[in-house]
Amino acid sequence: MMYAVDTNGNACPSLHVAAAVFSFMWLQTVLRTVHAPAWTKWINTFWCAGICYSTLAVKQHLLIDLLAGGALGLVAGWLSLRVAMRDQEAG
Repeated sequence: MMYAVDTNGNACPSLHVAAAVFSFMWLQTVLRTVHAPAWTKWINTFWCAGICYSTLAVKQHLLIDLLAGGALGLVAGWLSLRVAMRDQEAG
């Protein structure tokens, strides 16, 4: 059914992957800050990996889309966390 409604156009970078990686980074930080149990961090990890895998499994994106989206999510997540930590220390 997915193949019937999906188009052949792939977008690079994958914003699904970028958003998943960005959210993963922020949630890991929050879980670490509140001393959440380890299993919550594992669920977060598997959830992000599942989203990344699913974009390939349903042929929504190509590997290059996934890698570019992952890089975008990492850079955006790192920058936003850096700014947030700097603001937290300043104020």
